[in-house]
Amino acid sequence: MVSGFKADKADGIDAVIQFDLSGDGGGQFYLQIANGSVAAHEGSTVVVVLNSLRLLFLRPKPDL
Repeated sequence: MVSGFKADKADGIDAVIQFDLSGDGGGQFYLQIANGSVAAHEGSTVVVVLNSLRLLFLRPKPDL
């Protein structure tokens, strides 16, 4: 993933993306994106885990 990183598209991005991969060669890994660069790390750095399916139901109600 690091080799496909497009620095010109990451301007202003400061993020950490966690991957929990199963199977052969699996494990915990994360990408750290900051200052137009990316670094890959082994391990976990997640403090809060959100389930993306739950996010579908956490939208504010529109004003009626």
